[in-house]
Amino acid sequence: MKTISFLLVLCFLSLSHSFAQKIRFTDSTNNWTVFAYSCGGDPYIVDSSIIGYKGDTVIHGMPYRKVRNSPSSFIREDTFLKKVYAIIPTSDTDTTEQVLYDYTLNPGDSLVGHYTTERVDSVDSVVINGTWHKIWFFTPTSTSGAEPGAVFVGYTAIEGIGCLNGPFYPLYPYFFEECITLTCFSNKGITPPLSYKVSGYFDNTSSCELTYGLGIKHVSTQTALTIYPNPATNELTVSANTPINQVTISDLIGRSVLDHNYNSKEVHINIAGLPTGVYFVKINGTEVRKFVKE
Repeated sequence: MKTISFLLVLCFLSLSHSFAQKIRFTDSTNNWTVFAYSCGGDPYIVDSSIIGYKGDTVIHGMPYRKVRNSPSSFIREDTFLKKVYAIIPTSDTDTTEQVLYDYTLNPGDSLVGHYTTERVDSVDSVVINGTWHKIWFFTPTSTSGAEPGAVFVGYTAIEGIGCLNGPFYPLYPYFFEECITLTCFSNKGITPPLSYKVSGYFDNTSSCELTYGLGIKHVSTQTALTIYPNPATNELTVSANTPINQVTISDLIGRSVLDHNYNSKEVHINIAGLPTGVYFVKINGTEVRKFVKE
């Protein structure tokens, strides 16, 4: 009886050690470096942002991580159910919780986002920090509610790291002029390498070389544009050498928060009502810049 009990303890300790090694999506040290860029044509603008957590809160009696770059968004993880939940509101009063990741999904199962339902085509696994983590490959099966011209695509998700189009992308799995890709992930201050490249490029080592740091890299541009101040508090000024006809401001997950029409080479936009965080400003439907709202 003692031998059996001892073996059970060893088994439990072994499982606990393996469990502790796995990366958790809600680890407070996680940071995701993502690029937002024009999906095609000219200009081709690249911009990097770092997404992470900033403190905790309680909503509906449940503990959540606060998303640093999106103050109204919150994440929690249920390790028993093996699911990650998100509150990413579509309005100021929206506190609806949705499943962001479900680690129990098998081929043929589906996950519902705001605009699409995605089916698991296949499941694989990869070694991170000496521990196996699952990989899911999704394909859209139904769509609704997005802007006309949006392109719905499948995506790849890695257990603990999340989607390779950005950590909160599964709830908004489509591109509309702007494409987003994850280039680097860090946990506890290091970038843990994967045992092999996923989806053709992401191995968290060579892919990190794509990060140009905070700020904007102009690969090709035809219009001289300036936005200031950056960071901004109450007003954002956009100036150009050609008339500015339309300005759209969106948050990190692609939701439009301000949209105005103009006919001037310099415009002043009241942003006092926006929550603090990182935003993208699109000018005339093509040029994209990033700014920080303080």
